[in-house]
Amino acid sequence: MEDTVDWWARGVGLAALLIALGSLGWNIFNAVVRDRAKLAVECSFSVLHSEGNMVDCIGVGASNVGRRPISLQAATLNTDDGRKLHQIQGTFTRYGQVGLLIDESHKTPKRLNEGETHTFFFPVEGLREAIKQDSIRIAVAEVRDGTGHKWHKKLHRNLVSTVYK
Repeated sequence: MEDTVDWWARGVGLAALLIALGSLGWNIFNAVVRDRAKLAVECSFSVLHSEGNMVDCIGVGASNVGRRPISLQAATLNTDDGRKLHQIQGTFTRYGQVGLLIDESHKTPKRLNEGETHTFFFPVEGLREAIKQDSIRIAVAEVRDGTGHKWHKKLHRNLVSTVYK
């Protein structure tokens, strides 16, 4: 009778050990792999309109698809040869409220909680001026977070073609 109780005790103890190790493994997996801030970058064509002013823009959207808040530091459009195009504040103030919206989209840092999105606007007119000056080719949108990590999205050829018309 005592041998049977001893085996039952060992079996229950072994089952408890396996459950504890499984739980530890799951917690480590969640902490290392899943429980992170993660950005999804998307690019789109946007037309901003207010008070009779219209501005065609390339919108670079950053969505926090991770499980932790993330801080955005900057968005750029990168060229084939590695140069970065930044939006300079005040460049489009002549467009009134639309110009202010463009400037406001580039004020950083921006904190995104889980599930939130922010869009940076790059006016097509300004991109065309840069292309005329340096004959550059825009290829990739980049968003940099507070830790210095760079999140990239290649621009679709139809989106790029709107700039080169």
